[in-house]
Amino acid sequence: MLNDLIQALGSFVVALKLSNAIEPYSPHLSASTRLTYAIYIVEAARLTRLDPYLIAAVMWHESDFRNLPRNSTDDYGLMQVHWQKMPVSWLAGLTRKDLMDPWTNILTGARELVYTRRLCQVVDGPRPGHEWWGHYKYGVVVRGKKYGQTILWRYRMLRQPRQPSS
Repeated sequence: MLNDLIQALGSFVVALKLSNAIEPYSPHLSASTRLTYAIYIVEAARLTRLDPYLIAAVMWHESDFRNLPRNSTDDYGLMQVHWQKMPVSWLAGLTRKDLMDPWTNILTGARELVYTRRLCQVVDGPRPGHEWWGHYKYGVVVRGKKYGQTILWRYRMLRQPRQPSS
């Protein structure tokens, strides 16, 4: 029980740091919504063994931290999950409306990132070289490097320590 409490406290501290990192890039979000998204991101990262900052970087790029309704390419929510390219096993019991729930959308987007990493046979996180996260948008065939490079830039922006304002 104590270990569970320590783990929960550690996750909350990571979520607070992530929420603070997201703040300058999401002025439209209330502090409570930003923290809620950060908690969801950290939990999805724990369940999928991804870096929470990578999930946040993809979310920032895909939706600008806005829970967007379906777009013209059938993408939904914060992670702009593409309904038609999701494996059937992920859809068990899900509807397109479910993808508008922030927790469901973030977890499904994280699962799609894991699938992308596995697809590219890469076992570590963001690194120079092959930008496996660039496949999140395009699937197997990547049309240029700009998407992957933008995700990496956003990842680095979120990861860098913020200078205190004077």
